Amino acid sequence: MSSFLNNSSLTPSSMYEIKRRYELLDELLKELIKCSDEGDIILVEGKRDVSSLRSLGIHGIIKKVTHIPLLDLSEKLRDMDRCVIILTDWDRRGNILADKISSDLEYMDVDVDTSIRNRLVSLVQKEIKDVESLDSHMKKMKHTVLQQYY
Repeated sequence: MSSFLNNSSLTPSSMYEIKRRYELLDELLKELIKCSDEGDIILVEGKRDVSSLRSLGIHGIIKKVTHIPLLDLSEKLRDMDRCVIILTDWDRRGNILADKISSDLEYMDVDVDTSIRNRLVSLVQKEIKDVESLDSHMKKMKHTVLQQYY
């Protein structure tokens, strides 16, 4: 949809789809912001992911999973006694990381949320492949929707 978003000859049905996806994505990001504001911890892969989420309005705890051994990270998260939202990329590496982290944390009785990641992936996987692209993708979608409807 990235090139799709730049196409000036969008059909009404494709515009409706873009608008609907934008609305769903916006709702999902508001939910993520709320969870973060309430103390949930978000796990990402790298510093660009952190920057993207910060620019989207997420101000809570965001931890990078690639700079610490997973066992150490899991133990630290267990001791923090918070819900953990896994938000790794949806490429092969990110999927493997998400599965590994999720199973490690669940084994340690940590409350893990993978539903936000799963919903996010279902909304954007055709257009982008990582968390770091999320902020620019949202801006493009918003621009397209505003240009078409307002």
